Amino acid sequence: MSGQEQQPQQGAIDNTDGSNKAEKRAQREAAKVEREAAKVEREARKANRKAHREQRCAQREARKVQRAQGDRTKKEHKDNPACTSGDSSDDNVQDTTTTSSSSSGEETVAAGTSTDQDRKVAREARKAQRDAKCEDRLARKAELTNMRASQLESIPADITAFYIDGNNISGGGPHRMRRDVLLELVETFIGRQQRGVDSAAILQTIAVTLLFDHHHSPMQSKLANLVVQFSGDTIADDVIVAQLAAAKQAAAEDETQTQTQKPKPKTMVITSDRELSCRILREDGCIMRSGHFARLLDPQGLHARGREGGRRHH
Repeated sequence: MSGQEQQPQQGAIDNTDGSNKAEKRAQREAAKVEREAAKVEREARKANRKAHREQRCAQREARKVQRAQGDRTKKEHKDNPACTSGDSSDDNVQDTTTTSSSSSGEETVAAGTSTDQDRKVAREARKAQRDAKCEDRLARKAELTNMRASQLESIPADITAFYIDGNNISGGGPHRMRRDVLLELVETFIGRQQRGVDSAAILQTIAVTLLFDHHHSPMQSKLANLVVQFSGDTIADDVIVAQLAAAKQAAAEDETQTQTQKPKPKTMVITSDRELSCRILREDGCIMRSGHFARLLDPQGLHARGREGGRRHH
């Protein structure tokens, strides 16, 4: 085999090695993000349990003060029985007044103690909520960092399904790419015949889905393995994630039933939507930015395209 024929194969091997390294790095980062999220959840539960314990302690202390106050009142009445004489009656009235004043003072102290405890519990609860929100922001930041590091620039050779977020790659604004133009570019890209193992050759052997939001007039592809799909009453993001999750669950059940370890299905999605990208990585998928894939479809930039990752147009 000549050196010119070996170069495409060597380039494919390099692309595959780079994709595998990026995938492993993405998996490690995703595992780290999951551990951080679990830690945040444990801390939040711990803070809530602590707040509930302090609140119960405050309530027990208040009840204890009330019982002690009632016991003292009963004892004072027992030690100072009522007399029939006028003097004794006057003394008893005076003692009762003194006892009532003392009881009122104790009630005020008990109420103040209970209020302080309630305020302390409320402060602890607010602090726990602030800490939980801070941890959530840090976990979200780590997830976005992992998402950006996981964006691939080439199509792996071992993928089993390929989804294109049609609304996202078309862009936003008045100059967004028309759907029929996008479909034609994808068909041309898949049908392109090149030597060696390249992106076009990989997509010729797997199912490719061009997915758009909601309802639209039917669109038919010229290629057998390219399907144009509309999400119907839901959004395309949920459809993509649901299909990834279903494929993952089916593979796990099949592996459990056959008791044999098989290669897991690997799905690639073309999108620049950050939330969708994070959800895809959670389902063990891989991603490529819409802008990068658009340059693969249209290297010379002959077809206009709106803002990358713009708002969806329904």
